[in-house]
Amino acid sequence: MIDRSVPACRDQLHHAAVLPVEWSARAGAEEAALIARRMRRNHAALAVDAAGDERRERASDEGAANVDLQRIDSKLNAIMELFALLLERDLVVPPGVPLRFNAHGIEWQAREAPPAGQPIVVRIHLEACPALPLELAAVAIDPPRAGWAAASFEAIRPPLAEAIAKMVFREHRRQVADSIGGQV
Repeated sequence: MIDRSVPACRDQLHHAAVLPVEWSARAGAEEAALIARRMRRNHAALAVDAAGDERRERASDEGAANVDLQRIDSKLNAIMELFALLLERDLVVPPGVPLRFNAHGIEWQAREAPPAGQPIVVRIHLEACPALPLELAAVAIDPPRAGWAAASFEAIRPPLAEAIAKMVFREHRRQVADSIGGQV
């Protein structure tokens, strides 16, 4: 049987960036509670990442209610930034490396790649909040070339897969806009 996740990871739209990423071995079967906690944290990480875009893209409507909402929004943003500063103060994240990922899998530059077939957990520290990384269960696959590692994500349920796909599309749209010198 052909593993369709490998071409999906490599050939479909993916986010290419330089971000901190790390991996560790994991047991093949995981408890439902651990999977649920990981899912909640991943949704939170993607929500924090999306929040910055929502603030930039939101059109300001007229009216007093909107002014009050904008004021509350700016206060919440300030609280989130302070909280992120507290979390990141003592945080040690790995150095950023070139990587590409989407909801199917990831490829990243690595000195040492996990052996193909090994169950792993991949942590991707997004720019918006490095203290809250995406943490995805995966299986290592053959890397695209020497000096790289690759993994196919396991058991990503539709809400999380859709959130990752939206983030990938947002980042792609931003890169296209930056390349043509405009804003999308």
